[in-house]
Amino acid sequence: TELVDADNDPGTDGVFNIMLSGANYGTPAIADVDNDNELEVIVGSRDGNLYVQNPDGTSLPGFPFAAGGDITNSPAIGDINNDGLKEIVFASSNFLVYALNVNLVQPPGWPAGANMNLDYDASPALADLDGDSFLDVIICAGNGTAYAFRGQNGWLFPGWGFILYDAGGSKVGLSSSPAVGNLDADPEYEICFGGNDGKLYAFNVDATLVDGFPIGTNNSIEGGPILWDIDDDGLTEVVAQSLDENVYVWDSPGTFDPDDQPWPMFYQNSRRTGEVNSEVWVTVGTPDILNPTGLALAPNHPNPFGSQTAITFRVPEGDPEPTQLQVFDLGGRLVRTLFDGLATPGTHEVSFDGKNQLGQRLGGGIYFYRLDTPGNSISRKLVLLP
Repeated sequence: TELVDADNDPGTDGVFNIMLSGANYGTPAIADVDNDNELEVIVGSRDGNLYVQNPDGTSLPGFPFAAGGDITNSPAIGDINNDGLKEIVFASSNFLVYALNVNLVQPPGWPAGANMNLDYDASPALADLDGDSFLDVIICAGNGTAYAFRGQNGWLFPGWGFILYDAGGSKVGLSSSPAVGNLDADPEYEICFGGNDGKLYAFNVDATLVDGFPIGTNNSIEGGPILWDIDDDGLTEVVAQSLDENVYVWDSPGTFDPDDQPWPMFYQNSRRTGEVNSEVWVTVGTPDILNPTGLALAPNHPNPFGSQTAITFRVPEGDPEPTQLQVFDLGGRLVRTLFDGLATPGTHEVSFDGKNQLGQRLGGGIYFYRLDTPGNSISRKLVLLP
């Protein structure tokens, strides 16, 4: 059932908006930009217009907004100047990056200049890069330029606005939308994106390359990378797809904190809302990993953790069994016994506060926890933050 019959044709289904041009490559964003507790649909078009519509299909006052150039990227949503109104950040082929609020007002210094000249342009990312409580804007351009703008005034971060060149001296086209997260041992964010030269780039906030980057593939990387812990080892992995028909996954030394990955993938989250500070993953149903017919040990949560984490295990049906749940360091040394006794059948949960048997705080790093019963042993990995 369609929500709005925008084309006044009962023979079509689901038409919500009719734009004035084809070849629209952007992804719609969903956010409440007018603080009315209802979500709006925000999308740009090659016809040069930014559309913002209520769920009933009506446009917000002043929209569509005519940008003056094609909009082939996807808008990012966030309050970049902390005035209580979310900005809609997007780029146009008239070489401008806009930051409009619902009143069509932009913060000082916006729109900012950027050489957006591809058939389909990279989309912006939002993150507080320097810890000043203001969201900043990161975007890549087709002429090989990478930009990081301060949200509150549109100024470039020192060193940014640089151009990447390939081995032959040509500018590297940048179609990839940037991701922002933690890829190394320092507490600052890193900015990661692909190049049409087949390389994956990662830069520090000061515009220097992250150690180990760029990483080469055999064809263009035009999609945005993902920065996430996909193997539950407490470290951030980098996932990227190349036109060489391969998907790549690399480990990084960056300690993974799911609450500190401001823009870990294209459009910020798995629901593709395009809004900063959204929940990245939404669980709608989880299989019971705690097998009711056998011994089971669940991943601790949260992981990584700072002061407290929970560990759940299950003992199978039958008589109570001698059970131990212990924590070991990487050298195999026992640092804490969390449970040692007869465990009744069913599910049990214990807490671990990151301290050793003497109550002393353990050093940050990777540890193992192991569940032992007669004839059975299961272990998992946890990460304690410094």
